[in-house]
Amino acid sequence: VKGLNSLSYAGEAEVKDGSGAADGWKEPYVTKRGGTIKLTGRQVGDPQTGALDPGQSELDFQATVVGFDGDTQLRLTDPYGHAMLLDVIVTDAGREADEGGELKSWTLELVGEPVELSYIQLTSLALLVNGQEQTEVCIDVNQTQPVAVRLVPGDASNQKFSVASADAGRVNVAQVDGLAFNIIGQQPTDAPVRVVVRSMNNAIERVLKVTVR
Repeated sequence: VKGLNSLSYAGEAEVKDGSGAADGWKEPYVTKRGGTIKLTGRQVGDPQTGALDPGQSELDFQATVVGFDGDTQLRLTDPYGHAMLLDVIVTDAGREADEGGELKSWTLELVGEPVELSYIQLTSLALLVNGQEQTEVCIDVNQTQPVAVRLVPGDASNQKFSVASADAGRVNVAQVDGLAFNIIGQQPTDAPVRVVVRSMNNAIERVLKVTVR
């Protein structure tokens, strides 16, 4: 779900006192557990096509589903890639507007027990240009070249990476999104410029040497 600026998840429990009438201290035990998730964020969409973010659209749809078909799944992931899978129902979807645009909010209730997902370590990564693994590429001035990042295994828990150009005045990095980014030729190069991609998990690095004609 893109565009979020706030996410809160709070667990809750119903308890019952199991102590006898003569006991001086309570002996509470849990009878039920649950949880509530609140999401807020700016509406995200493509101004040219009108297509909205699929994650936001799914939450809006689930807010209108009635009955047992209203259950959906939400994956919560921390910055290091540890994740849990939650069955939820969307109980409320709101929207309001201010000078910054439209603000949307959703309230979700937990259904059943959260499932902790196994942590899968990243073992290697590769850089793909036009579908082929590359360590060097040649582009023209003002040319934008998409670069894809392939992770092994593909379902690695932490899929975050950083990317930086050693000379942004000649080779710029832009539009880092998901497992892809663009390189843009700014000025001709006398020697290849190193574009370094580094994974957060296991600090694996790959270098793409870029020559600009």
